[in-house]
Amino acid sequence: MTAECPNMNGTPTSNKEEKEEAIREITEALLKRRLESEVYDPVKCKHLSHEIAGELMRDLKQLQYYRYKIVAVVSLGSAGQKGTKFGSRCYWNENKDCFKCVKYSNDTLFAMAMIYILYVD
Repeated sequence: MTAECPNMNGTPTSNKEEKEEAIREITEALLKRRLESEVYDPVKCKHLSHEIAGELMRDLKQLQYYRYKIVAVVSLGSAGQKGTKFGSRCYWNENKDCFKCVKYSNDTLFAMAMIYILYVD
């Protein structure tokens, strides 16, 4: 992908890797902190995925990407599940928008967080 992530004043920056690294670090830390001692329960995981997505949005807003909308989608599933597939589609401006996918797993569950950073005119 050739998209660039925004800098602090909202304009695209060529330092995409640095921005994606910040998103990855924040997301990995949150997933580990919230899930390392969790045991998979489908009812609990439904609510937990909403909570984690909300926390992730709060934490990512601290990056202050002005004029950008942040979308976070967190999916949780049983670690024993085989063949789980995820997909997404959206209108994309490859010059301004950015995407990062972060995975986490423990003995009983897995998590996938998909983060979209989308420019808003």
